[in-house]
This record gives sequence, C-alpha cells and structure tokens, in this order.
Amino acid sequence: MKNQKVIAPGITKKELADLYGVDLRMLNGWLKEIGINTKKRLNPKQLYKMAHELYLPEGVTLAIKEPGFEVRELNDGEQDK
Repeated sequence: MKNQKVIAPGITKKELADLYGVDLRMLNGWLKEIGINTKKRLNPKQLYKMAHELYLPEGVTLAIKEPGFEVRELNDGEQDK
C-alpha cells in the first residue's frame, strides 16, 4: 500500500512546495497570485483556497478537520449582500 500524502493544517510552505514538486519561490508566487500572503504555515481556510484555486497533486488529499471550520459557496444573489 502506498503512503498517503495529505495536506493538513500545520503543514509548512516548504512541505507544500515539496508535494507540488516546485521550489519555495515558485509556490510563494502561486500563493501571492491567489491572494494568500503568509510567512510559514497556511490556516485551514487558506489551504482550502489554495487547493480550490490551484489543484491537488496526484495522490495527495486535503484533510481539514478543524472544529468550526465551514466552507460555504455563495449563490449569485448572495454576493451583493
């Protein structure tokens, strides 16, 4: 059985870069393009946004199990509120 690679809260940007197969500078550029600016670690909402905006590498899963964390998609009519 293969080792499962998981992106979860607490993962460092260096570890993320390794999972994506890029250097830290490239990952920082990607994160900046999608509006994520952080020093070392991404919080659960940032991790979700990163996976949603970029992609998940093959064989990697996203595990967000933080209490009270809720992802909510807006309907077209809710954006103006």
